[in-house]
Amino acid sequence: MNYSVIALMIAAALAVITWYLITNDLERKPNMLRVFQQTINLGPTLAANHTFVFKAPFDMQLVHVSCCNSSANAGTLKIGTTSDDDAYLLAENFGVSSTPVEVSTPAGFDGVTAGGQYPHILDDTLVLVTITDHVSHMANVMVVLTFTEG
Repeated sequence: MNYSVIALMIAAALAVITWYLITNDLERKPNMLRVFQQTINLGPTLAANHTFVFKAPFDMQLVHVSCCNSSANAGTLKIGTTSDDDAYLLAENFGVSSTPVEVSTPAGFDGVTAGGQYPHILDDTLVLVTITDHVSHMANVMVVLTFTEG
């Protein structure tokens, strides 16, 4: 038997095995992205504080926060649970004049539950996002939360 025929048979077998592994893996796991974002956009001008609550659909980890507004007035952002409103992120000042402020390192997550680590949020946790307006009022507020699954 010639070596090119053997190489072709091995390549075909590897292709079949790869196809089998991929299709079985997709059938066992839901088709989900491992990284996802939650965006909050308020505007044009705030007249009060705002709170948002959502239920974690599965275990997830908060790995990045970006927040800004278009005015020169910096309000604050807190992220926690319905029982501890700043469990994951203490009052972080908003970026002003459309320049975002980021929390992107473990140490930036300074809430008691986070303890300087990326917050791990369990399935069915009620997550609370609190936006506290500045006395002179923020405008065109944008918050982007980035999570990983698991």
